[in-house]
Formats: sequence, structure tokens, C-alpha cells
Amino acid sequence: MADAQGMDAAHLPAAQPAIRRMRPNLLTPRLLTLLNLLRRSASLTYRRTCDLSDFEWRIMAQAGEHACLSLNDLAELTGQDRGQLSRGVKGLCERGLLLRNRRPGGPGVQIELSTEGRRVFDQMIDLATSRNADLASIFNEEELRFLESALDRLTAIARHQLSLEQAKAGHVAGNSAANG
Repeated sequence: MADAQGMDAAHLPAAQPAIRRMRPNLLTPRLLTLLNLLRRSASLTYRRTCDLSDFEWRIMAQAGEHACLSLNDLAELTGQDRGQLSRGVKGLCERGLLLRNRRPGGPGVQIELSTEGRRVFDQMIDLATSRNADLASIFNEEELRFLESALDRLTAIARHQLSLEQAKAGHVAGNSAANG
């Protein structure tokens, strides 16, 4: 099946061989390589079209997907440091893309898209939709359904693994605190 640029799967460039392979069938390194390539490509796209850095577009994406985020919410969603996020949010507020207001009835702030931020976010969605169509173009409908199912299952097991490791980290941290 041809993709958006007229290439079919047989004519796509071959993956670059690894200089040193850990183990040939490990999924995680291959998925991380794919994620890195997609993220770098997206970063270049959003820099060129929306004038957003890699860090900024990730903040904008979360602010667009979730109404009224706190810095803690944003840190949890992005896996980034609160201090770094605070500086990024401040810069996006200064550019008129985000609004930062005190939370009613409590400490902290809530972060949301401004009108201009909504326009930029909508542009980001259009670009993401186009990029998604390009990626999906190499699959037929059955392959796409399988891929979506496989990604759902992989995500579920990754969440489970994270929960287990967080529980172990809490247990280890608890033991260290108790023994320290």
C-alpha cells in the first residue's frame, strides 16, 4: 500500500543496523528508537510551523488535552521537573499561549490554553493528524486494527510494570527512611 508520499512498504528505507546489539528480540529498545525518531520529527515540525521548542510543544499538548492543569498534574503527565515546567509555562504565558491563574479556594495555579494557545493547539492537532495518516498509510485496515490492539496491550503491561516498580521504589525508600 502506498503512503502519502507515494512510497510503498517494499521501497521504504531499511532501518539502520545497530552498531552494537544488546539482544536481537528486545522490544523496548526498538520501541524507544521509534519513539525517539517520531519525537525528533515532531519537534522539528512544531518548531518550523508553530515556533515551539520540543519542551514547549509537549507542555502545549498536555494543556490542550487536559483543562486546568496544576504544575503537579503537568509534571506527572510529562515526567518533567516542576521547576523546569514552571519556567516553560512562564515563557508560554509571556508569549500569550497559556494562562496561569490562582486555583480558587486553594494554593497553587491552574494552567490552561489562551485563545491564541487554542489556535496553536488546533494547528498542532492538524499537523499530528497529517503525520498520523502518513504513518498509518503503510498498513491495511486489518494491520492497523492489530497494531492498535497490540499498542493497547503493550501500554497496559507497561503501566503494570511501572506500578510494580513504583511500589518497589516506595518499599525501598520506606526501608531506607526507617533504617536511616
